[in-house]
Amino acid sequence: MSIISIRPKTPTGADVNAERDRRLHMQPFTVTGYNATIVVEGDAADRQNLLALGAIAQGMIEAGNTDLMQYRDGANVVHALTPAQMHELWMKGAALISAVSRASWLLKDDPNGIPADFAEDSYWPA
Repeated sequence: MSIISIRPKTPTGADVNAERDRRLHMQPFTVTGYNATIVVEGDAADRQNLLALGAIAQGMIEAGNTDLMQYRDGANVVHALTPAQMHELWMKGAALISAVSRASWLLKDDPNGIPADFAEDSYWPA
């Protein structure tokens, strides 16, 4: 009878990327003066849409336009937000993407290799 030794898989950059994407998926946000949680789906299409809406909101703010804007969130709820609220949502989403991306780069660039416990919360922004 032979004994088979099973070693844990060495984490890869792709594993870290999958964890990064998981942490960006369906994130809840709140914005000033709006009494509901907005769930940002976080996929590429949603990010592009939110980027466009954020830029439009910025232009509306600069023009003094206070018309409400619509955002359909990841829970399929339509939110009517002021340009300032839309801009705040965009900025919060961008800040999260930046922080989570930065955390993934630190893990992938670790000179000792990606830690086996890379998915632990202590490596990622809250």
